Amino acid sequence: MEKESQETLKQYLIQFRKEMIEIKRLLHEANSLVEECKKGFEAISKTGNPRVADVFLEELNKELNDIQ
Repeated sequence: MEKESQETLKQYLIQFRKEMIEIKRLLHEANSLVEECKKGFEAISKTGNPRVADVFLEELNKELNDIQ
């Protein structure tokens, strides 16, 4: 019985580790997108050009689609 409990716990820990790795990956992607957004907003602010905003949004949408 104890051996079964240890095996079950081991399986839960392995699954938990996999989930934590996936969360870390998703956080990294989210941080990358935030950095891209920051760069885009800075460019829009500097230029004041709405076309820059359009191009930025197009590229951001491509990145978001790639992630999903």
